[in-house]
Amino acid sequence: MPPIRLTDAELAVVFNAARPLCVADRNNFLQQVVAELSAMPMRGDGAVHRAVAGLQARFWHPPLAAD
Repeated sequence: MPPIRLTDAELAVVFNAARPLCVADRNNFLQQVVAELSAMPMRGDGAVHRAVAGLQARFWHPPLAAD
């Protein structure tokens, strides 16, 4: 997959969204972010946020409750 250019602020949004995910899911999440952003004809802060928010919801698993 070719690299994409993100501003420092956009990159921070992506990495902050990856942080609460399970370590095993982070690579797949980041690959999906790149794929989704690569498909966009124009990208900006709002587009990055929408892509990341939708993908984070798909990859996030709530923690198991301790008994």
